[in-house]
Amino acid sequence: MKGLLFITHQNNQYDTLDSVRIALEGGCRQIQLRMKDAAKEAVALVGREAMALCKKVGAELYIDDHVDVCREIGAAGVHLGKLDMP
Repeated sequence: MKGLLFITHQNNQYDTLDSVRIALEGGCRQIQLRMKDAAKEAVALVGREAMALCKKVGAELYIDDHVDVCREIGAAGVHLGKLDMP
């Protein structure tokens, strides 16, 4: 799949899922769920909701850092930096 990859974020006005919705509404079809300081359970919870949103429009979801969450929710892939896993 070609196109932009949107990396989620949050601020005082929008939470992470809001950023997913906005990107999808704007036509983005590749989303990376990035929640660097969040607990794995929180990433999984938001990931399930983001996955449902992505499925509705045929978008792919990638999970940052958590291979196990990626597998658990059926995401398209995982992003790992050089120091993210042994």
